[in-house]
Amino acid sequence: MDIGLIISVILVIVMIVFILKVIKKVIVAVIYVVLLVIVFTGIVGYLAYSDMVRIDDSKPYLLLLNDRGDIIAGNLVYGPMNYSSLDAMELTEINKLYQEDGIGSILETASRAFIIDSSILDSEDSLEFQGYGLSNNQILQVLRSQSPYGLLLATISSHDNSKNITEELLNQEYGDDVTNLKGTLFAGMWFNYVGKHPVESISAFKEGKIEIHPRTMAVRLADTLPASIGYIKNMISKLLEIKNVNI
Repeated sequence: MDIGLIISVILVIVMIVFILKVIKKVIVAVIYVVLLVIVFTGIVGYLAYSDMVRIDDSKPYLLLLNDRGDIIAGNLVYGPMNYSSLDAMELTEINKLYQEDGIGSILETASRAFIIDSSILDSEDSLEFQGYGLSNNQILQVLRSQSPYGLLLATISSHDNSKNITEELLNQEYGDDVTNLKGTLFAGMWFNYVGKHPVESISAFKEGKIEIHPRTMAVRLADTLPASIGYIKNMISKLLEIKNVNI
């Protein structure tokens, strides 16, 4: 056999082996990079979610509902399911500041402010109120109403025992200021949402539907995440299983 041909075959084999080794290293490197990106994204997403549900013992945080540009309900949150609803005067003042883009000035009485766009709560998720199951869609209609007591009673009138609740009873429990009732319903929807939809809450933040003031380090890092993070759902879910987050 021609020596030159043998040498050529050997060189081709050596080159193929070399190329395969390079390709293998590149594939391994790419896999490591992808894994690092996924882990980073999952951890940052988890930190941002934890920041959303974190409670500051020294100061309450403001929880506000933005409906088509207007703040229609709000609460001062002191702890898990421990909150007080803002009254009509406070909501009017906060709404004015929000329209003027001066939300920072209201943080004198609160550690943080969360402004939630009503569109993320507009779903078929349900909330139990006085023993009656109401969908978020129904509750949002009540929150938008100028006569929430009447609309709420009309909404639950289909229940067999709805006669147990009257407008007089609602007035006795929540008072003449309807913002108390609205704040209670909004808080229930929000706590349900962040408890059931941790990944979706990060997506909503990325889409600008959850505003967080001031911007913590976790919030700034979350800004580096891609707009669509559905692919890390399992990663965040696993992280949430490792550490129970109180909401």
